[in-house]
Amino acid sequence: MKIVKEHISDLNAVLKMTVEKQDYEPIVEKKLKDYRKNVTMKGFRTGNAPMGLVKKMYGTSILVDEVNTLISKGLNDYIKDEKLALLGEPIPYSDDIQPKNDFLNPEELHFSFEIGLAPEVAIELSKEVSYPYYKIDVTQELISEHSERYTYQYGQQKNAEIVEGDDVVYCEVIEIDQDGHVIEDGLFIDRAPVSMKKLNSTEAKEAFLGANIDQVVSFDVAKAFENDADMAALFAVSQDELDEKVKSKKFNFTVKEILHFTKAELNQELFDKIYGEGVVNSMDEFNEKLKIELENQFGKDSDYRFQYDAKAKLMKDYQIALPDEFLKRWMKLTDKNLTDEILENEYVSSADNFRWELIRANIFKTNKVKIEDADLKKAAIEVSKAQFAQYGLGYLPEEQYAQFAETLLEEEKERKRLVQIAIETKVFSIIKELVSHDVKVINIDDFRKLYEN
Repeated sequence: MKIVKEHISDLNAVLKMTVEKQDYEPIVEKKLKDYRKNVTMKGFRTGNAPMGLVKKMYGTSILVDEVNTLISKGLNDYIKDEKLALLGEPIPYSDDIQPKNDFLNPEELHFSFEIGLAPEVAIELSKEVSYPYYKIDVTQELISEHSERYTYQYGQQKNAEIVEGDDVVYCEVIEIDQDGHVIEDGLFIDRAPVSMKKLNSTEAKEAFLGANIDQVVSFDVAKAFENDADMAALFAVSQDELDEKVKSKKFNFTVKEILHFTKAELNQELFDKIYGEGVVNSMDEFNEKLKIELENQFGKDSDYRFQYDAKAKLMKDYQIALPDEFLKRWMKLTDKNLTDEILENEYVSSADNFRWELIRANIFKTNKVKIEDADLKKAAIEVSKAQFAQYGLGYLPEEQYAQFAETLLEEEKERKRLVQIAIETKVFSIIKELVSHDVKVINIDDFRKLYEN
């Protein structure tokens, strides 16, 4: 087998492959002999069919399969041996010069594949270059808000007799007609939780406030809830079914249970619950703890913003050329649903991803970064915390995060994703260490506005 590389441009080339008869013939002959042992043909015992007939019937398909295998291996070996850094993957290429292949009367077979070559990138990081780093000012107002969150987190729900402002009311819900009569076989929910906080209409709130156990209330449900998702969850239907099954109907809500939430008091009992007995013994110490927690929390936000700005600056400072037209052709071949219009819209972000991968790989290689098991475990724990936080479980014991992290690491697909996360983390850590920081202390509102631009 012969492979010749011909450049179309600096970042685009064609690999022209010649598969000679001696490359495929011995393999095909062996496959045909093996196949003959098991083939069944009318008039012949199994394994005794004439080789000429077997070859006539199955030779071409076997030849195609084996040549495809040779092509795949030959391409991979050539790319590896020549140390070619590719973007995307090889795609079939044809021109008017290439001879046509005849698989019915094969001799030399010719194939061409277009490749996109990754440009050489050399990233230089030094203290001479300054990157913005935003620190969020931890004000007393933020400390007070953080304190308030703890009073809610450690608060308690207790049964009550009368519905008040922020209560959760469990109701028996039953569909009624325009005259207030129960509709047989109408929608019925045995125990539906209605949160006073999520009611969006004055009519609905006034209907509930002051109600007691077994009292029946009614209101216009179509206007009562903040969003369709809350309404669908309460009535146990899909959002697509709301118009037909809920919004056009009337219902009676019979109060069955009232849960009243009471915030925890800011006292020694709360301090001990949060930090352990005797760790915090006064409001001053509590506020100092809260300040440290916020600084740690906002430190992660600052680091994330640093990563965002560092990535943008590196992409701007290093204008990396790509084999754009090749990559567009490759993207269309790999996604049959990708129209020209969608491709033009998506290619800008895809090209930026390619450029960032090249920058990241160069920093990783230049600084001889290694990913250890500890890095993967740390990445898995951070992913675990983020996933639990999405479900409102942001304060679980560390051992629970660690257990879930171990589960993630056991899954091959997740482990590969965690490797990429760990690489990204290490690369940004190197960038942060090697460059200077233009530190700017700003308030939380101004920090959030950074993402509006």
